[in-house]
Amino acid sequence: MKKNILIINSGSSSIKIHVFNFESLEETKTLNYEYTPSPKTKFKTHLEKAYKKLHLKEENFLFVAHRVVHGGKKYSQPVLITKQVEKDIQDLSKIAPLHNPINLESIRFFKSIFEIPHFAVFDTSFFHQLPKVTQVYPIPIQYYLEDEIQKYGFHGISHNYIYQSILKDSNKKNLSGITCHLGNGVSLTAHHQGTPIETTMGFTPTSGCMMGTRSGDIDPGILAYLKSKNKKLDLEDLVNKKSGLLGLTGTHHMKEIHDLAMSNHQTAKLAIEIYCYNIAKHLASLYGLIPKVDFIAFSGGIGFNAPYIRQAIYEYLPGLDLPKPIVIQTNEALQIAKETKQAYMQ
Repeated sequence: MKKNILIINSGSSSIKIHVFNFESLEETKTLNYEYTPSPKTKFKTHLEKAYKKLHLKEENFLFVAHRVVHGGKKYSQPVLITKQVEKDIQDLSKIAPLHNPINLESIRFFKSIFEIPHFAVFDTSFFHQLPKVTQVYPIPIQYYLEDEIQKYGFHGISHNYIYQSILKDSNKKNLSGITCHLGNGVSLTAHHQGTPIETTMGFTPTSGCMMGTRSGDIDPGILAYLKSKNKKLDLEDLVNKKSGLLGLTGTHHMKEIHDLAMSNHQTAKLAIEIYCYNIAKHLASLYGLIPKVDFIAFSGGIGFNAPYIRQAIYEYLPGLDLPKPIVIQTNEALQIAKETKQAYMQ
């Protein structure tokens, strides 16, 4: 009987389930269950529906691997999920309130079904190698020492997969360059000789580039000013759920915005220009940190599928001698399967 790996990636609007053969790492089953969060529907209900669609009880799984967004300072590798790991994931929910609680509920749901080893792979793990000059913010040092406020970085599983794919195709031991994950979330990472040296997301996934519903970097004085005008204003909701493309146009779907722009909708045109300019500005800052840029790679739903976005980003950077962009379809599930297989065999 074939032995398999079950991969669970539970997010704020989708539950992605993948089945891989343990030996070949060939994907044999997949499901992308999308849902709209609602106070009327418990997240467990969506987990149950997603689980039933794939008839997973019939499979012979060696272990289950879960994507978890935030691992804090503690977790730099895939880890067997114990009660202590669950507690740590719960404690880190204060930093990642939109993701870690969902990840934890998903872990507990599938642990109740499959009494086999469960592993966690953290989105932040890849960035444990960031240098201190990148990690530490210029605020009073006690916040770093006592409260663990620092740059953590996100989308690490995707950035690692993209980098490893480029390395494999090049037949070289190390390369330096920039990986760009452009989806509803957006992050760029600079790699120097195999090590991430800078990334655009920081203490939370809100920072860095403009995104689908997130603001990215804005003047913090804006938030202080808005709060002074309205004490009840939910800043977390504002910068995470109501900003970015959505805040400018009313939708966070790039295809819809592009269609509007093509019909001469001026705000849609401006939103795309701001989006591309914002990414170009961050790309330029990363480019200057690398002695020799071997590659620039685009991935994610927008980065992979929207050549007009890639072209517009490049057009904003006439002063840089940019290599031709590499386009790669990221595969976080396969990267998780690879990492957890190695951890399982140790």
